[in-house]
Amino acid sequence: MKIDQTKDYAQFELILGNRGLNHTHLKHLANSILKNNLLSANPIIVNEKKQIIDGQHRLEVAKQNNLEIHYITIPNGANLEEVQLLNANLKAWNMNDYLESYIALGNSDYRILKDFCELYSLPISISINLLEGKTAKRSGGRAPENIQIFKTGQFKVKRMKQAMLLAESLNAVKPYVEGAVWRDRDFLAALSTAFEKV
Repeated sequence: MKIDQTKDYAQFELILGNRGLNHTHLKHLANSILKNNLLSANPIIVNEKKQIIDGQHRLEVAKQNNLEIHYITIPNGANLEEVQLLNANLKAWNMNDYLESYIALGNSDYRILKDFCELYSLPISISINLLEGKTAKRSGGRAPENIQIFKTGQFKVKRMKQAMLLAESLNAVKPYVEGAVWRDRDFLAALSTAFEKV
């Protein structure tokens, strides 16, 4: 495969929905590249539209330091799915990366989820459980089914009013619960059951 190089950074663009730049990672990467520039040995990967499939952090470091960026163009319209697959075995996407990705793609359920997390200071996984109205358990070492659904962009808000009441109840009992027990799915399920019966 042919490797091209350029300082014309403007020709490249991010794929809508890709995770944002991680500034801590960017700083460490910049230190490494400025110490021993191996950009030529590790080119970024773009599709024929010059959308970045892999290497947005390397491009940003090159841009900030006026360095040549080396790139490989792959054919056949690579897209966000290829970005996710390529990065699956590298630096894994975290829950927030998926959340921000689907918000950038215009998914209103993910926007509601983010607002809910911020309003009640709750983790994404607990907020998913509350907004779906169920608590899914792990099976066979895999992530719970509702988390897998969340990662594929299919999460839907199903019980907003009840979720808000449960979140308020959960925040009310937090000071009386030892450690992080309040984050446990079983505790959440018990609270939900108690809430429905009282």
